[in-house]
Amino acid sequence: MLPNLITAAFLLAAPALQSDRIVLTNGKVMSVDRVTSETYKEVVYKTGTTEGRKPAQDVIEVQHATGAAALEDFDTALGLMNDGDWGGAIGAFNEVLADERLMGNPRYAWVVQHSLFRQAQCNNALGDAKGVSAAVDALLTKVPDSFFFAPALKLKAQAATDAQDAATARKVYEELAAAVQSKGLPERWGRESELGLILLDSGLKGNDKIRRLQQIVEKNRELYPTVANGANVAIGTTMLEMESPDFDAAEKFFKDILESGQADDLTEAAAWSGLGDVAYKRALKFDDPKQADGRFLDAALAHLRVILMHKEVVSLVPRSIFYASDALTRRQDETSKRQGYFLAQYANTKFPRSAWTERLLQALNLKPK
Repeated sequence: MLPNLITAAFLLAAPALQSDRIVLTNGKVMSVDRVTSETYKEVVYKTGTTEGRKPAQDVIEVQHATGAAALEDFDTALGLMNDGDWGGAIGAFNEVLADERLMGNPRYAWVVQHSLFRQAQCNNALGDAKGVSAAVDALLTKVPDSFFFAPALKLKAQAATDAQDAATARKVYEELAAAVQSKGLPERWGRESELGLILLDSGLKGNDKIRRLQQIVEKNRELYPTVANGANVAIGTTMLEMESPDFDAAEKFFKDILESGQADDLTEAAAWSGLGDVAYKRALKFDDPKQADGRFLDAALAHLRVILMHKEVVSLVPRSIFYASDALTRRQDETSKRQGYFLAQYANTKFPRSAWTERLLQALNLKPK
């Protein structure tokens, strides 16, 4: 059953939405007739003849219906993203942005910022920090009041972090924090910047780091739950990195985040990754391989959630492929072992330059692409 499940999930395409949706930070999803405006200050929408507004700080994501004929190319670009064809998606979004008829239609003005932000996401998935920076700069130039203003800067900082360019990441977080004052961005983004700068502090380790992160959690728990959960996932991860890891406590942090429904894509992916790590490390403690089998399966399934549902989180996906594949090949049944090798070949195709892929291929005695 597991091989069929994984294969089907890799082939799964996201259906076009039939109505606009607003995803809130409290976990709720609003279906509306039409989102008419989205800026870094607020999201304006209509349901029937009634107009409503949501402060941008309460919104994680705006999802537009893409079933109209005019949006066919945009929908195709989204499909390429869903398939993990990041380079193809970037090209497809370029074609969308070059479509004069679409760009000239006020009803679809939102397409500009959504296309540019997704190009930044695609470049991030390719591990191209410079490409992310260029796409973000283009977005903020063309749509200065974009709903994605703060998320784009955060993505730019994260891309720099993944590229081990801490100096650039700090500069971007500082720029984001300054924009809270200069542009009136929601305070949530000042808190996000504060967390980002703490995570960049290489001098903070172990219990000292946990204590600092707990302060962030307490500071943001009520008003900014997504920030608090970002700190919580870092606490759980830090617990697992300590000399004597507290598996039970770390597992609770990760589960609470997922059950809250109040996490952005990166935090949710990190929580699933954390659960996979807990199960994997517990499995390694069993001397009897049969006793370890269940834990290795739990580890593989948690990391598969990262691989299949959070494809754009490039900092975690190759790592999750390694642990899912390694866990499956350690199980006793041949079906799991075959699936582990399938994942290794997938890594070799999609992430040939990743250090995690190199490590996996060496562990399984496979040749690189």
